[in-house]
Amino acid sequence: MVSNDAPHWLKAMHDKMESIQSNKTFDLIPQDPSIKLVSAWWLFKIKYKADRLVNKFKAWWVAKGYSQLHGVDYNETYTPIIHINHLQLLLAYAAQLSLSAHQMDIITVFLQAPLQECVHVEQPCGFKST
Repeated sequence: MVSNDAPHWLKAMHDKMESIQSNKTFDLIPQDPSIKLVSAWWLFKIKYKADRLVNKFKAWWVAKGYSQLHGVDYNETYTPIIHINHLQLLLAYAAQLSLSAHQMDIITVFLQAPLQECVHVEQPCGFKST
């Protein structure tokens, strides 16, 4: 956080944490030394406009899922995404009907299905609470 862009990155991190907290994504509990924590890290990306000017600074708090073992820490994973062929079909259909389509950037997306197991993740660097 020593670059000239540090204030932008800090704001992006704060925006992400506000979104996570407002969606009640997690409960802060005392750490139990017998429970293995999934570590996490910050991922940063600059989003650009079409004219290559900076549009926004984005930050994601990403769990290092590769530290888990299948059958021990988790049983399955699933992330709903759109397949490129389906997107092409929707855009072709919209063009055929002379409909307009636009892109939108969602700050935070959450699955609505509750987890059936507890996942213990370390607190994000710079946002530790007691």
